[in-house]
Amino acid sequence: MKTTVMLLACAFAAALSGCTRIEEAAMPAPAKVNAAYPPPPEVQAARDRLLGLLAGDTKQVDAVKAQIESRMALRGLACSQQVSIGRLDSVAFVKALGLDQICFQAQDQAVQDFLGTRTVGVLMSLPPLRPLKPATAGTPLPQGPLSYITDGTFASQAGVAVLRDTVGDATVVELPTGAVIAKLPRMMTSPWASRVSPNGRVLALQQTGGQGVTFFDTSNGHRLWDRLGGQNVLTWLPEVTGFVIAERSGVTTLADGLTGNLAPHPLAPKNSSVATSLPGSAARTLLGSARELVLMEHQRAPAGLQATELKRLHITAGQGISSGQPVSMQQGRLVVFTSHPHISWLNLESGESGTYRTSPTFGATFAKLDENRLLVDSLDLTDRMRLNPWVFDIAAQVVAPVDPAGMQGLLIPTGDRPGFMRRGQGAWVADVVKTTSEPVPLDKVAAEYELQAQLAKLQAQVDAQQSQERSATASATARATAPAMMGLPRDAVVHMIGAYEGTGSSRANRSIRVVVRHSPRPLVLALSSYESVRWVIVNQGAKISTVLLSSYEPSTVIGLLDTPVQRMGSSYAYEAGSPEHKRWRQEVQQYIGPLDIRSFQGQYTGKEFSVGGS
Repeated sequence: MKTTVMLLACAFAAALSGCTRIEEAAMPAPAKVNAAYPPPPEVQAARDRLLGLLAGDTKQVDAVKAQIESRMALRGLACSQQVSIGRLDSVAFVKALGLDQICFQAQDQAVQDFLGTRTVGVLMSLPPLRPLKPATAGTPLPQGPLSYITDGTFASQAGVAVLRDTVGDATVVELPTGAVIAKLPRMMTSPWASRVSPNGRVLALQQTGGQGVTFFDTSNGHRLWDRLGGQNVLTWLPEVTGFVIAERSGVTTLADGLTGNLAPHPLAPKNSSVATSLPGSAARTLLGSARELVLMEHQRAPAGLQATELKRLHITAGQGISSGQPVSMQQGRLVVFTSHPHISWLNLESGESGTYRTSPTFGATFAKLDENRLLVDSLDLTDRMRLNPWVFDIAAQVVAPVDPAGMQGLLIPTGDRPGFMRRGQGAWVADVVKTTSEPVPLDKVAAEYELQAQLAKLQAQVDAQQSQERSATASATARATAPAMMGLPRDAVVHMIGAYEGTGSSRANRSIRVVVRHSPRPLVLALSSYESVRWVIVNQGAKISTVLLSSYEPSTVIGLLDTPVQRMGSSYAYEAGSPEHKRWRQEVQQYIGPLDIRSFQGQYTGKEFSVGGS
């Protein structure tokens, strides 16, 4: 065994300089090949990391070393098939042969995949990184090093979440306090393309552009492994120490964390994109595509992981699973999912599927509160910037309004972990809500909402007609007088930019950068926001005639010396075609008269805009 370990060490670059000429003569041909063409440093680092995690378990360490030795021997053989290497040939002689580097790259990736799979398996078998604790009252989440919390990915059996901000920075935090555990590299990706293992110790993240899946150790933020060609992790199988990867090729891979084996899943339909783990003694899993799914169990056998089909299911209602993952309800007898614009269901026992007629009363985004209840939002008909929370009991088909308890903003589901997150001006996490009245049948609330929506629509049409009549009169006057009154050139063009808020850690200091490129014609900037914004103008040679500033809360403009700033009022808009946008455009038109409104750009959270140049 001692000789074997010495020869294996010589095969790695880290110990290559310690191999004597006598030792080289005793080395098998594959070991000489590996010594002449050592694996890259990241392979050695992955090997050391895995052995470090297993330190103290001699049996496991010996087994892993034997597996690595076997794979290294295969590497040396595979990449030297076309040449003959003699017993007395030196490592230097083998290196001079110029063997195929592409072969070594492929073999090194295979070793990396083995080491990465085993490392993930070890980590996901450990106890929770932080214990699972309730967040009953709705706990504020501190921003920590993030500029602004936009979304999160949550562990189902641990008090751990990964939070992100608008620029792609991310932190691993403890729940419910939000205390930072580790900072992660910047990564611009969607929350539904990431998974945290149930114990909170591993983050699997889809790389930008879907080029692969990267795994991180959440305890320290270290990068563990890049699965090249992977699309995302569909689900974790903690009961059998495995996980399921969707590949870009359309194949679904079953990863065995105990053996390091990666093999095509024997039961997964091609191009599987959705999956969920179900409660039970076996690793019950629902896996498939938007409409075609397989209910299965996973078991560990002497040969590795195996899967047994229980039932094939077909979703006939609605559009199938249109976004996100199905969520287990009623102890795994049912799953619910988004089937835009509604919430739909699939009964795993009967195979029946259906749709809860939740739209347009409620949005299709929901969060699981318990085995029978979901948290959903309705849009306030009197204030379209406000969402009203409700509890929806799927068994009784009733809904009840909820006290928001100061939590305002978008609903962020927490996946398999019961509870929810909200983010607006702040971010909160909670798992209990308080209803404010008795439950009412869903269809009754929906009918009332649709009636009120129709009345509001009719009133809006009346208001719009009256506004158009007033605007026509005002515009006729403005067209004749406004440019002359404001001293605007008659060939000036207008660019409108709107946001709800700026970017920054403090509401008092949030800013938005506007780059104004050189333009052949004079420009007018119309800027609007809801919150106080410091508009930072970067002029790259344009003639800016004036700035029209509109905001609900006081805003400022910096970066211009002699350009006048005209404060208009409190209107703001960040979504093209919205009633707010139409109203603000009419007000701008009253100021500029016949001048051409060339463009409109809007974002909820504004960071940087660019105008001009043509």
